Amino acid sequence: MLLELTEQQYGHLRRMRLNRRVLVDGPAGSGKTVLAVYKAEELCREGLSVWLVCYNQLLAEHLRAEMSYRVGPVGEGRLYVGTFHGLVGMLSRKCGLPPIGGEVDVRDGAYAVRIRELAALLAGSVDALIVDEAQNFEAEWLEQLILFPGPSGVCYVFQDESQRVYRTDPFAGEMFSRCTLDRIVRCARPVSELVAALYDGPALAEPNDVPGPGPEFVEEARVSEDPGVLEKVLADLVRSRHVVPGSIAVLTPRTVKGGSRLAPGMRIGEWELVDRGQKPDDRSRILLSTIHRFQGLERDVVVLAELELLENPQERRRLLYLGASRARVLLVALGAPAHWFGRTGLQSRAGLETHWDAGSA
Repeated sequence: MLLELTEQQYGHLRRMRLNRRVLVDGPAGSGKTVLAVYKAEELCREGLSVWLVCYNQLLAEHLRAEMSYRVGPVGEGRLYVGTFHGLVGMLSRKCGLPPIGGEVDVRDGAYAVRIRELAALLAGSVDALIVDEAQNFEAEWLEQLILFPGPSGVCYVFQDESQRVYRTDPFAGEMFSRCTLDRIVRCARPVSELVAALYDGPALAEPNDVPGPGPEFVEEARVSEDPGVLEKVLADLVRSRHVVPGSIAVLTPRTVKGGSRLAPGMRIGEWELVDRGQKPDDRSRILLSTIHRFQGLERDVVVLAELELLENPQERRRLLYLGASRARVLLVALGAPAHWFGRTGLQSRAGLETHWDAGSA
């Protein structure tokens, strides 16, 4: 379940009730998704039709489950919860337009053309639009989406420009009031401090005081060269530190096509890597995802694997920020020196290198 609202988030929620168009900025872990869900629930209970739209399928599944718990069944009626591409498909069917070809890339200009067509046909067709993780949307998609509620409709957009790993042009947000979340509340303090050091936005408030272990960096553990290294890491977490496998996410910067040695269905020791369907109490399966695909989600323990594949410094910084901010309690980084995260010396628990050294038996 999502966390309860903080005092700052309640303040923004009150201000949003007074403004029909609000752009909410904030770093990863500041509670943007929490606020988006609360606002969607509130608007649904007021009897408004609501679209809660995001980019990634995994986040869409999470939001759908959360909204189903809060307000009941989610479908294509008065409440739509899903991805932008799913919304385009649904609206295309509604208007009798042919589907966009399955081989078309998700960033293809065909989606900009189609959403423009749909906006012309269906402007004013929904009472409220909420966009989460909007930094993943092309600016033109957003400019057309905000037409659907009409001039008097409700529109809330949540974004973190430091997580912008797809598009290159920012969303201007003209005619929007702006709110800023400035405190990382998702993570234990050691992880929050590391994430704040990677954040490229305005200065942040002091992180929360929730204690936790320091992030751990193992530069020699190069999983892309030897996936067996990951088994040693997972075994240490599960057997020695009694972490439940269902609370672990292994995130990699690359897909298999992009050079990753990890894939759903692979067995790493006694655990199967899966890309969905993992339960919090799961003891036989561990979630595997790309860093990109895991935007908006979180786990108690995050293992960033194959970081040695990140050769471009600019891409590296964004993906380290994005990946590190997924960890609520413990972050383990494999294949990267600590200084990539702004750390001048290796921060690790005692005996880390002995247990996880890539060359050990």
